[in-house]
Amino acid sequence: MSTLKVNTIQNTSGNFGSTPEQIQQGIAKVWVNFDATSNSAIRDSFNVSSIVDENTGYFNINFSSALPSGNYAIFCQASTGNDLSFSGADEDFNAAGSCRVITRTTRTSNITDFPYTGVTIFGD
Repeated sequence: MSTLKVNTIQNTSGNFGSTPEQIQQGIAKVWVNFDATSNSAIRDSFNVSSIVDENTGYFNINFSSALPSGNYAIFCQASTGNDLSFSGADEDFNAAGSCRVITRTTRTSNITDFPYTGVTIFGD
């Protein structure tokens, strides 16, 4: 196996340089696309070991590899396929190895399950 060690990565014209540290900080550490209406069936994911459906609209996402802390940014979305609603992090439950998200309808703010739910996490 070869190892590539560089201080800066640039595009082919020599512009837009980034350090390996900047690239590492800017990539998602966890992401998942799942069906919240079907036993939290995971369609695709990265660094997610399982999803626990706690109750309607409440989901614990367990990470395959823990992050250094619970201090990360969570971006969530939920949709019926035709109507985008929203979901959000329950930040009181952020931990190094898991997080909790809650899904709600946009119009009424009712907590509900959605067939298209996505979560992305950025952090150290």
